Formats: sequence, structure tokens, C-alpha cells
Amino acid sequence: MGQTRRDFLRTTAAVGAGTLSGSLGFPMVSRAQARKVVVWWNRGYYKEEDEAMIKIAQEFQKAKNVDVDISFTIQEDLLKKIIAALTVRRVPDVAFCFYNDWEVVPNYGWQGKLTDCTDLVSELKPRYNEKFLPVAYVWNNVEKKRAYYGVPIEAQVMHIHYWRDLLKEAGLADEPDKIPLKWEDYWASWKKAQDTLRKKDAAKYG
Repeated sequence: MGQTRRDFLRTTAAVGAGTLSGSLGFPMVSRAQARKVVVWWNRGYYKEEDEAMIKIAQEFQKAKNVDVDISFTIQEDLLKKIIAALTVRRVPDVAFCFYNDWEVVPNYGWQGKLTDCTDLVSELKPRYNEKFLPVAYVWNNVEKKRAYYGVPIEAQVMHIHYWRDLLKEAGLADEPDKIPLKWEDYWASWKKAQDTLRKKDAAKYG
């Protein structure tokens, strides 16, 4: 795709303020009329992340002649802040939190409290890996429809650490590309390693 996260964020912001989110759109926002955009953003793990986002906000503010009020909060506190805002219906225009995809979008999309971002996601679709989109495509039980109630802007992967020497001791391949990728095979391989080691020394590997 040849596009950085920064480029994607800049372009997404240019498409329409008020529905840009890292998986969260709010109602009560008029993209055409908004002169001030309130943004709650997940504080980055490095200061450079926040600095880059501030620069993007400043560029958007200058290009669109709107006031961008952006604040940064650590993810645990931001999730609480978002849920509280949705509860009392005093929400920002944009909220990006690493927990949105499983804590916020499915629940509040179901309740009809999020903005339908389908038009924005559709416009950006050529830039997406299609496998990442379903996370924001959820059921609205109020309007009885499925739509995009967030705009994915990044993907995360789960990773594991394993002790290669122990796999060798169990007589199993220890190279990363030899670890099974299918769910049942994956867990069966670790069980086999564990059972083998316990048979060798129950006191040590119990």
C-alpha cells in the first residue's frame, strides 16, 4: 500500500472531521458545520507519537479552518472517560482508544450511540487490508442494521514468548516457522511439549 500511518491519518482527517476515529464515531456531530472539533486521543507509548498527532491536528486545523482541541489520556483512563461520556451523552467529536475495538464499538454500536462511518470507510477502502475492517462493522440494534461504527486506523498483533531450549529438550522443532498456526494444532503442540517434559521430570516441570 506504500502509505505511512501518518499519511493515512492526515488523509482520513481531511475526508471529514467528526467521524474520524480509531474505531469510534460519535453522533451529534455535523461534519459540514463544525467549527471546533474535540479530540480525545490515546496517549502514545513514546512522546514522538503524541508530537506527530499534534502536528497532524495542526495541519488539519489550518487546512480546514477549524479549531482542533486535542487531548491525550492513557488508555485505561481514556476508556473510563469514553464510557462515562457516552453514558451522560456529553461526548467528544473524535475518540481514539486502543480498547475501542472490543470494549466500545460492539457495545455502543449495538445501542445506537455511535456515528455510522460507512461513507468514510468506503471512501478509504482502497487503502485498507480487507481483513482488518470487520472489527468496526457491527450491528446497530436500534436501527436494525449493520454498519461501520468506527474507522480503523491501525492493527495490532498478539505475540508469545516461548523457551526454545525446552522444545528441543522435548524433542520438538523450536524454529518459529515450525510452530503450528491453526488453532487446534497450535494448542496441541504445546500440550505435547508439556506432557513430554512432565514425563521426563515431574518434579521439575510438574
